[in-house]
Amino acid sequence: MLRLTSTYTNRVLLAGLFALLVVGCSVSSSSARLVSKHTIFLSQQEPVMGQDSLTLVSLNMAHGRADSFSQVFLSGEEITSNLSEISNFLESTNADLVALQELDGPSSWSGNFSHNDYLAATAGYAHSIRSDYVDQPWGQYGSGVLSKLPVKESFGAVFSSAFPSPDKGFTLAEVRWLLPDGDTVNVDVVSVHLDFSRSSVREQQIQELTDTLKDRNNPRILMGDFNSDWLGSELTLKTLSQGASVHTFEPDSTSLVTYGDRRLDWILLSPELEFVDYHHSDKIMSDHLAIVARVRLKPEDGNTGPVAPTLAAQEQL
Repeated sequence: MLRLTSTYTNRVLLAGLFALLVVGCSVSSSSARLVSKHTIFLSQQEPVMGQDSLTLVSLNMAHGRADSFSQVFLSGEEITSNLSEISNFLESTNADLVALQELDGPSSWSGNFSHNDYLAATAGYAHSIRSDYVDQPWGQYGSGVLSKLPVKESFGAVFSSAFPSPDKGFTLAEVRWLLPDGDTVNVDVVSVHLDFSRSSVREQQIQELTDTLKDRNNPRILMGDFNSDWLGSELTLKTLSQGASVHTFEPDSTSLVTYGDRRLDWILLSPELEFVDYHHSDKIMSDHLAIVARVRLKPEDGNTGPVAPTLAAQEQL
């Protein structure tokens, strides 16, 4: 596998340089707060063919810098070229749903254009949603979801500030999945980014995420940069697995690394869903590797659990 050129030390240095600009002296609150989202719908058409599985991609985009040290030193043309590589990758995977982190709106440090809108237009996604957990005069960035499936609703949230780390948050899109038998299932797709510097902050953010999702009854897909691995003493992912009732693919695997020699990026599913395939891509588009997975509803065979409720059943809940 190709080795990533950006190191964890570089990441810490960059965070330190921009922390004061990004988070200022804000005071921590006790819960995630909703933030405005930026949405583009290129098409409102309903799907004409049902699907028995969905292909997923999750990628921390590193603000479009690919494996360069910083996007600050790149031209708009270089940023666009890097995004074109991501667009080509999404087309090659034919992903139905994409979760993106470190996703920039029009920002002076990364080309002055909306990265999610560019990817939606060039890679063929009818729905593009971005919510910013950082919004400063020099630019905006956050997390987002690209979807080929119709989007019923969406919102963004930013976690409690954890100075001096930059703010983090998540974006949720509720999508309508048409099955081959004509039934429709609503699924919550969440693109999340957790703090990189402290496990205590990640634990707090996990609690805020879980609290936000606890009253939602849809099957859920959580994707993103959790800045935490399953192995070792940290309990972030285990806490999330229990609190949000989600599971992942081979959590103890040491071969599915996404950042250097660590597995920091994850896809997690609620019990109604199961993995058909899961791997990372060796293509260098960021300082993180992309995850690609295919998922389906669990068969209704009495042994692997019930299928997710159909749309009609969900609306009665």
